Amino acid sequence: MCGEMGELCTVCGCAATMGREKFSEVDVLIKLFACDLDGTLFNALHTTDPIILGAVRAVLDSGAHFTIATGRFMHTNAQFGFEGLPIEAVCGNGSLVYSHEGELIRHVSLDHAFVEELLRAFPQVYFDCIGTDHVYTNQSADAREGSFRHRHPFRAILTRGMRRTKDNAGEWVCDQSLADMLAHDVVKVNARVDDPGIRAELDAFLAERADTAVNAPFSSVMYEITGVGVNKGEAVAWLADYLGIGQDQVAVYGDGGNDVAMLARYAHYGHAYAPREACDDALAAASEVIGSYVWHAVPRHMRRTVAGR
Repeated sequence: MCGEMGELCTVCGCAATMGREKFSEVDVLIKLFACDLDGTLFNALHTTDPIILGAVRAVLDSGAHFTIATGRFMHTNAQFGFEGLPIEAVCGNGSLVYSHEGELIRHVSLDHAFVEELLRAFPQVYFDCIGTDHVYTNQSADAREGSFRHRHPFRAILTRGMRRTKDNAGEWVCDQSLADMLAHDVVKVNARVDDPGIRAELDAFLAERADTAVNAPFSSVMYEITGVGVNKGEAVAWLADYLGIGQDQVAVYGDGGNDVAMLARYAHYGHAYAPREACDDALAAASEVIGSYVWHAVPRHMRRTVAGR
C-alpha cells in the first residue's frame, strides 16, 4: 500500500522516467501539485531526502506537474536538491515563476519608487533585494553568516539546509550601497527585524502603502515584501492557466503566513493541505490538516493521491 516504507524505498531507488506525458481524458483530478518547502515538503533539516524525492518522481511519472511554491529566491528550477527533475518553480512568494525547463517565464517587479522610499526610510535595517538573477544586500557576507552562527546551537543545526544559499539559491551580492541596490529590477524585499520598535515603524510604513506592496512573511520577525496582489496563490493559478490545467485540478500544501493566500484560494476546491505544525492562519485557511511534516505527511499524501489515478 502506498505510504509503506518498503514501497517508498523501492520507488526512490528506481530510475525515474523524466518524460512529460500528455493527459488522457480519463486522468484523475489533480494535475498540478504545488508545495511550500520549509515546514511543509522539506524534512526537519530543511533538505530533501529519498522519501521526498521519491514522491516528486511519483507525481511526475504519473503525468502530473509538480511545482515548488516558496518564499525563497531561486534563479533556476533545479536547486535545493531537486536537480535533474523537470519541475516548475514558483518562488519569491510568487514574484518569479520558472518552467520545468528552467526558463524564467514570469516575474513581477516591485514599484521602484516604493523600494527607494523603503530603503531610505530604514537605513538601520539589513534588506535583501531580490532580482531575477541575484540577491543584493546591504549586509556584509561575514555579518550575514554570523547571524546564523549566533543562534541557539540546536536552531543552527536545524537551519543548516537554509544556509546553503551560495550554491543552492544563486549568488548573493553583499555590501551593496543604496545606489547599488536601486540599480536593479527588484521583485521582492526580505528583512529580519528583531527590534519591536523598528517593526512597529515598518508595519506602519507598509500599512500606509498597502495599495503598492504587501508583506506576507513566514514568521513574525520576518518581512517578505512583494507588489500588491503578488502571492503564491495568484502565481500558482497563473501557472495552472499557463499549463492548461483547471483550477480545480490543483492541490497545494503550505504551513506559514506566506502560504495563507494560496491555501485559501484552493480550499474553495477542497485541495488545500497543511501539516499539523502550520501556523494558526494556515491551519484555518487549509481544507484539511494531514499530519506532521517531520514524518513526511506531504510526500506521503502526494503519493496516495497519484496512486488513486
